[in-house]
Amino acid sequence: MTTFHSARYKLRRARSHLKALEQRWLVMHQSNLKRVVSEVDDKTGEKVFRYEGRPRRLHPSLIALIGDIIHNFRSALDHAAWSLVVSNGQTPTDRTQFPLCDVPAKFKRYGRSQIKGMSPQAKAFIKSQQPCYGDNHYRNDCLALLEKLDIVDKHRHLNVTIAATDGGFFNPGLPFRFSQNFVYSGPIDENAVLGRVPEGYHHVDFFPIYGIAFGQGSPGQDESVREYFSLADHIVEDIISTCERFA
Repeated sequence: MTTFHSARYKLRRARSHLKALEQRWLVMHQSNLKRVVSEVDDKTGEKVFRYEGRPRRLHPSLIALIGDIIHNFRSALDHAAWSLVVSNGQTPTDRTQFPLCDVPAKFKRYGRSQIKGMSPQAKAFIKSQQPCYGDNHYRNDCLALLEKLDIVDKHRHLNVTIAATDGGFFNPGLPFRFSQNFVYSGPIDENAVLGRVPEGYHHVDFFPIYGIAFGQGSPGQDESVREYFSLADHIVEDIISTCERFA
């Protein structure tokens, strides 16, 4: 396999799993829509939409699929690091990988040996992508979380994930001043309130968008899995594309 093709394949594999996950989300969304009930709050006059009962636990096969996506994103970066050494005419070692260090001490202790054999430009780029050195905190947080999630999935147990909503929409739409304040996003508890319609708009229906969030005690607790993977996909693609320019 030629330079960086391996990293690209790992990224494509992550995206293939993402498509499969979206299909599972669609099934979950359709079944969960039947669990939404509405009632009028006597005190506020609001029409309240809530999830009836307790959300069903996610099947282990679904959680394992999430782990496969995480690992392929992480592996794509490691394969890119290997290719950076090869394209520089050097021989990778058993320590070659793409470091993701959340504190400078880790990079000084481990990172330097992990990028040995790369060109000076490639080394500088990889250092700039470290969560402890990067200048974009969204990017830093995403990469730091990727490292933590992958370690848990590979060496400990399936990452804790729970049913959640990724917002929703009103039909017909509410005035903007209401629509930003009456939608819930996050993990679903028993009988959780998902949306509210103010008094005077009781003809409006609410349709939540069901998803998955990382659960209590998991890295990235309460964060939307869908939103996280969307950001991780963009960042990993950007890193690989930049690495290819050093070859």
